[in-house]
This record gives sequence, structure tokens and C-alpha cells, in this order.
Amino acid sequence: MDIANTQHGSRQIEDKAYQAPTTLEIVDPVTTDASQSALGTEETAVGRKHVLAAFHELSEPQLFVDPEPKQSQHSSDWTESSSLQPKTTTCNIQPAHRWTDNLESAILSFAVALLAVYFLVFAGLAVKNDGIEIEEGSQTEWLLQAAGYGPSVFPILFAAVFGQLMTAIASWKLEKSITIGLLEQILASRSLGSAFFSLLSLRIFSLWTPVILLIWGLSPLGGQSALRVVSSEIDNAESMSDVYYLNVHNGTSLLDSFRDRHKRAINTVFAAALASTNSSKRGPQDVFGNIHIPMLEAQAHEAGADGWLDMTLNAASTNVALLGLPHIGAAAQANSSFMLETSYFMLDCDVHVVDGEFPLRLNESKVYQAQHLPGSRYAPSQALYNNPDSIYGSVLRDLTAEHEWNDTLPRRIGFQSRSYPALSTDTRAWCNITTTYIEARTVCDAGPRGCMVVAIRELPKQPCPPTATALDEINKFKCRDGIYGIKGKYTAATFFAQFMNAMPSRYGEYTPVEQYFLTPELPFVVGNNSIPIGSIGNTLFAQRFSQLLNTYWLSTLAPYAIAGNFTYPLEDTKQSSEPIADATPAYGVRATEATVREQRTVLRCHKLWLAVLVVVSVLLIGAGLTTAVLSILRTGPLVLDDFASSLRNNPYALLQQKSSMEDGTDVARRSRHVKVQLGDVQPEEEVGYIAVARPGPDQIVARIRRSRVYA
Repeated sequence: MDIANTQHGSRQIEDKAYQAPTTLEIVDPVTTDASQSALGTEETAVGRKHVLAAFHELSEPQLFVDPEPKQSQHSSDWTESSSLQPKTTTCNIQPAHRWTDNLESAILSFAVALLAVYFLVFAGLAVKNDGIEIEEGSQTEWLLQAAGYGPSVFPILFAAVFGQLMTAIASWKLEKSITIGLLEQILASRSLGSAFFSLLSLRIFSLWTPVILLIWGLSPLGGQSALRVVSSEIDNAESMSDVYYLNVHNGTSLLDSFRDRHKRAINTVFAAALASTNSSKRGPQDVFGNIHIPMLEAQAHEAGADGWLDMTLNAASTNVALLGLPHIGAAAQANSSFMLETSYFMLDCDVHVVDGEFPLRLNESKVYQAQHLPGSRYAPSQALYNNPDSIYGSVLRDLTAEHEWNDTLPRRIGFQSRSYPALSTDTRAWCNITTTYIEARTVCDAGPRGCMVVAIRELPKQPCPPTATALDEINKFKCRDGIYGIKGKYTAATFFAQFMNAMPSRYGEYTPVEQYFLTPELPFVVGNNSIPIGSIGNTLFAQRFSQLLNTYWLSTLAPYAIAGNFTYPLEDTKQSSEPIADATPAYGVRATEATVREQRTVLRCHKLWLAVLVVVSVLLIGAGLTTAVLSILRTGPLVLDDFASSLRNNPYALLQQKSSMEDGTDVARRSRHVKVQLGDVQPEEEVGYIAVARPGPDQIVARIRRSRVYA
């Protein structure tokens, strides 16, 4: 055959290569038309190199027969001839894939997709624990920790599931026939990044393009939904609880409190109150953590239209006593608010500083005759009290010892004190004792140790007239005779006697009670005792005298409760209007309802992100099921998902292949040690040719050089 014919034949084959179909499908080479098999007969006319070039351009499976076979120099298990000549391979005959052959890969694909059930369970637990407090080691804490892994785990699972789905769709469509452009687009869209970059590299746009972009856009959206479906939130939960506090009008007779076994405790508590720091005396709580009640009469600012005085305006206030009201029931680690109703002694004093001889005889010890007070209905024949350990101490005179709760005039007492060293100056104070009834708005910040009165006002409906006091044995906030009809004179006599004996005398010095009038912050200090205690004026004298009497009154009511052992009322009296505490000596308590606002850190489930997570997770499971179904329906081998399949029917790098039905993964596993190289398979020619080949003695593969040209 001449050169012209040879060139003509070459052009025919090259034309054939340029007319390659735009759709691909897996076919049986034995059943192809006769024109494809004619390539074997044209080899001798066209030349071996042109046949190989045409074979490479067409990329269609052919059956070649070497008219002059040569002995292969490869291992004995190969039956192909030299790689530079047309080769003949012998393969095992296998049937098409049945659904049972693909069952393993289908189950694996669906099992991977079932991992998305984790996110559905996560979503369900998020709904279940919505609003539940986050505690250490709880399920809510685990949900918050698990949400942090969502943006990392979800995209990995999404890529694994939808990457397999893209391969399954491409393999299934390849058996049905598919355009090269769509096939490349699907195969290039098996990850989020490649889906976007393939648009720039392939520049192929179709109806599948927005669908693919939308699918991969769900990957970061699902990861963010797994992160944001739950979060922690501060929740102000509101509830009601009972708070109990000391009832200053309800208790057993003071005769029981003043027994020897309780005297020491009473005086110790009183001394502790006097010795406490000035910040605790003027602060919201006393040294024992009891709630201080501000003195209504000592406040400088005006009350509001509703009568409430805002106590938050004062950094430090004058309190009714150096001790507060013990309480129990305030919620721990929570904010609560409640109302207190209580009362206290309030004195109105007329103070005189007199120079001259002390009016009492030096040999007077304990009981004195009362001086007549002009305008008083009582005869001057009642007992007066001083400190029996010293004839130089102060004297308290109860001018109205027979006072009863329904008297229209207040109880009136006198207090006398001498200055030192001259013993020539006498303070004489005549004080009316009344009762002030108030209600106090109380808040507790983060537990009972943060309780304070924020507002006070006079009680709108007072149970007794102001002239009736606790010294008249009005008890239980009811105006009547005391327990068992005991008259108030016994209570007053006992109280005043013990009050004057509470602090030890100091020869030639003021007692701590007297020193408190001058230096309330340091009553135990030895000060300048030449200054009369009445020099502070009527107002301050009345306020500080009221504080001393109220402090000692609280000490006598419940010394152990004041010191921190306040207990709940007895069960059989808890629901009554007059509950008694389970303590010795017994004391009365009052109940009030507190509003508890507890700041809790709770788990919050966000419904919108929850819906996104559920939808995308269901799509993942659906994608896995679709992948499994397409895998079962596949009848041909896997040729798209591995490099070994690209070498199928490659005349430069024929691999040992048992059958054309063999999956590329099986070929790759068996040929894992075979070396291949992308290089020049015609290094001796003027124009080289680039192909993937198996380098060896019969197949020279040269490295690609920039100085050469290639066909």
C-alpha cells in the first residue's frame, strides 16, 4: 500500500476521532457494529503509531488482535504482548451485576447516612430540655457541649453522604447514557469546594447547576443549625415561698427568759450588739445576719405619695436597734422580696443637764421611791432601778409602773446619769414610750445573706394605739391583757431591772450603755466621762435610748434565735395565726409570702434552627437511601470512582483484568504494586505523545520536557 493511501487512511481515522459521540454509555464491545472492529484490519495499512493515536482519541473499548504477537517480558501471569503493539487479553467471563452483588455497598452507604439520626436525636433532646436548668453533669450540659462539635461533624457527614450519592447518580446515568458535560459536572461536585470551583474550570451550566449548588449550600447551613439549635440563657423564674421572722409581740412571759440559765445568753447577745462594728450597726444586716429595720422617725427625706420612704437613698441609716429581725425561708442563691410587719419602742425625751448635787442618796442601792411627775395619774410609790453593783451608776425610774395597754397617756420613764470625776453634773431625761408600727419592703439578693429593707412606711391599719407597748404585755399583735391575764407591770419591772444590770459597772467611768449615747460606734471605750451624756440633745438622746431598749428587748425575746439559731415554727402551729417556734425559751414567729425570682442558666431551644437541622438531617437519610437503591440497581462495574478504571483498555498500561465486569476497586487492590507513569511514550519520535503507561523494558516512558512538542 503506497504512502498516499497510508495518509488517506490516517485522515479517515483522525476524522473518526473528531466525530466522537457527546454521550457515553457502558457497552459490550462484542456487539458493536462492524465498523469499530475494522480498526484491527487497517493497522497494517495505516501504521502502528496511527492506530494507537486513533485508539487513544476514540477512547472506546475494542478487541485487538496482533497479527505478529511477541512474547511478553512481564511476569508469567500476563497474556498481553508488547505494549508497543496491539495487544490481546484473555478475561474471565462474568455475568452482569445482580442486586445481591451490590448489597454490601448499598448497606454501607445507607449505614453512613443513618449517622444523621444522631442529629435527629439531638434535636429531640433539645426540645425536651428546653427551659431546663443547666447543671454540672446534666443532660443539658451535655447538649451544649455536643452542639459545639456540630460545625465540624456535620459537614464531614454531609460530604460523605452526598459525595456517594453523586457517584451513584453518575454511575446509574452512565448505564442509561449521559453527556460528558453533565457527567463531569456531577463527578466534580462531590464536595463543597469542588462544586463551586468546577463551575469556573468546566464553565458548564445546566439545569443541574443550581440544584447542585443548593444541595451543597445545605452543608454549612446544617453545621450552623447543629451549633445554634441550643444555647444557654439567663431565666428569671418566679415562684412563691413562705418566710418566717421573729414576732416582737408574741412569746412567753419574760419571767421565763430571765431565768438564770438564759440570763447569760441574753446579756452576751446584747454585749455583742454593742461591740459590733459601726457598719453592721448602721448597715442592712446586723453582725448575726438579721435584717435591720430602719427607724422611720430618723429619716431625713420625704416619703412618696403612697407613704413609702425609699431606703436605697441612704448609704447608712439609723436603725431601730443594734440587732435585726431573725428570719428563715429566704431562697438560697436566688432573689426574693417580701413584706415585714413589725413594731418597735420609740422614745420622745426631754433632756436636762443639771449642775449640782446628785439628787439620790449615796446609800441607795436598788429600790427608790418614784418622784412625782406633775400631771401624772400615778402616785409616786413605784419601784425605780439602777445597777445594784454600784451606787454611782445611772438610775432608771419608771414613773408609770402601773401603765396598761388601754391607757390614753404613754408610759413615762426617767433616766439619770452622773458625769465624772466631779460628780457635780447630772443628766436627767424624761421620756415617753410609744409604739411605732411599720411595714418594710424587703429584698434578698442571691440568698438570705443579701437581705435588706429597701422601703418603709407606717402601717396603714395599726392593731393597737401607739400608747400601748410590748411592756404592757400586748401580744400577738392584739390589744388585750397578756398571757393568762398578767398585767403589764410585771413585764416592765422585769425588763427594766435586767436592762440596768446587763452591762457591768466601771468605777469612775461610764458604763457601755451610757458611753453609747456619746460614742455609739465604740461604746466599750473609756472616753471623756466628764461630758454629760445629755449634751447630745433631745433628738439624738431619744434615738439612741430607743435603740438600746429595742436591742435589749429583742435579746430577751429570743437570744438563741438572734444569734443564728432561728428555727421554723412547730408543725401544729405553722398554719395558725399565732405560730410558736420550736425553741427554748419559746418565741413567736410571723409568716409572710415571698416572691422568689431565681436567676437560672437554662437551655434554650431555637425553633427555626431546629427546623433547619431536622430537614437537612432527613435529607441526609433520604440521600443515603437513594444511594443504596441506585447501588442495588447498578448492573455494570464501578468505573468512575477510582484511577484504576481510567486505565481500562489503555494500550500503554493494560492491567491484569479478569473480566470487563470487574469493579475498578478490585483491579486497584490486585494491582496495587504495579507502577504507572504519566510521560512521553514516543520519546524517539520527533513529536512525542503523552499517556499514562507502565514503564518497563518493552515500554519506554520518558519524562515530559518543556523543550519538546507533543501530539
